[in-house]
Amino acid sequence: MYGYYDLTAYNWPQGEDEARTALGLLLSGRANKVSFDLTAVPHGSSFVQTWRHTWERVGAADVTIGNRTVKTVTFRLTDEGRAGNGFLGTQELWYDPADHLFVKGHWTMERGNESNRDFQLTSISPP
Repeated sequence: MYGYYDLTAYNWPQGEDEARTALGLLLSGRANKVSFDLTAVPHGSSFVQTWRHTWERVGAADVTIGNRTVKTVTFRLTDEGRAGNGFLGTQELWYDPADHLFVKGHWTMERGNESNRDFQLTSISPP
């Protein structure tokens, strides 16, 4: 969903439509902050997880990818567990609106266990 949420590894029994609408508003610039709950179930599992996702537009920055400078919009995403899930983490994300790609991300874990989600693209190839 919008190049961030993995629709192939999870079933999304609750919140997907709300998330699509909110992210559409945020990425199009029609909203600066959106929040929504998503419930996810990994395929092949019965483990249900619910998260509160709050996205906020925080600025703009140039990011170098290969030999190219990309003008990005920066976002802060806060993930907070629900229903007894004590997880809390924040991710700074750099989004390239021209190519509709998240090109860089930095994760800060505040509560819970999560693997490092930091990333940065090293190249962008045309389709």
